[in-house]
Amino acid sequence: MSNRERKIEAREKRKAKRKEKHKEIKNAKKAAKTAEEYSSAGHQAGRVGASFSLIRRHHDAGHAQQLLLDQAVVAADDPIFNTYYSINTPGTFFVWDKEAGKVVFGVRCTPVVDLTEVEKFDEFFKHIHQDSQLHSQVKTNGALATGAMWAMGWRAGYERGIAFDIYSYPKNGKKEEEWDKLRSKDYGIHSFYGYRFSSMASAFFSTTQQLTQALTVPLWGQRHIPEKDLDMQDFCFASNLTYTKSDSHGRTFSNKPHKDNDGSPMTFGVWGLVDKNGALSKGKVDMMKGVFFYVASYRIKVDFAARTDCVWELVWRGKEDVHATVEGTVGERYNWVGSSAQTSRSLIQSVNTWTKAQV
Repeated sequence: MSNRERKIEAREKRKAKRKEKHKEIKNAKKAAKTAEEYSSAGHQAGRVGASFSLIRRHHDAGHAQQLLLDQAVVAADDPIFNTYYSINTPGTFFVWDKEAGKVVFGVRCTPVVDLTEVEKFDEFFKHIHQDSQLHSQVKTNGALATGAMWAMGWRAGYERGIAFDIYSYPKNGKKEEEWDKLRSKDYGIHSFYGYRFSSMASAFFSTTQQLTQALTVPLWGQRHIPEKDLDMQDFCFASNLTYTKSDSHGRTFSNKPHKDNDGSPMTFGVWGLVDKNGALSKGKVDMMKGVFFYVASYRIKVDFAARTDCVWELVWRGKEDVHATVEGTVGERYNWVGSSAQTSRSLIQSVNTWTKAQV
């Protein structure tokens, strides 16, 4: 080897060494940033010491606003979803806004066979199935496209002289005793629902519960208007629960891209596959096609159809981020049930007006 060749070889080795060193420094900085983001996300959501996956996304305000302006139902096979990050496996996931440096969305997917409180979940799904048999559907939800929706808990009044009231059974109903028995269980169901929210993201739960307490609105499960400040017993945190199922034609629930008209900073929801009697299905896979929830603001979709043998729990910024559910198909003799608990802005306004009038 000539002197010239040896010099070239030595130069290339030094160059490769510098490149490797640069790569190590870059990876170290990336790892430090990742650890810092992970730690921050854990504190923000309330998952310190618990495992979760962190999904980093940019806030796409333009895309979300366009969907909001279009006000069109987006089909599951629309090409826009090719650009979305899909959550489709068991685990706990939080979406991290890269610019804002904060958690904006959370998902927990748990196989039914791994649930330690499967009986409680079964009780919850049977409870809302029984409720749907006793009163009318909600017909005033502007975002609703297909499927059916019901609600329980408190709402703003729409009758003359009534500021706010509970969602009630039809006036000509003949099942008042059955209705009262079901309503007596609401508070316990609400407490379990809140416990699941807290166990997934305790900080988000605490913030939501504290705001509800400060607003002094009646809680889902309370039968009468409280005379004093609310006693936030157990894990109760919202004024009402809405839930959705397939309609009488078998079409699954779907809605238009929208933002919620809520006072709650975060909305928590639970989804699951049930049989014709409302019981939680245990281990049934591949029972759906196309059904998913998406948050347009971050191009994230939650692919329910990928794991119908799981219970899905979500926490999202309902009044801030554009979101919707996409229609699909569900197996015969089964129903895909979704739910969410929140405190509506109209109820808050009605309670404030009523409270001022009592002074």
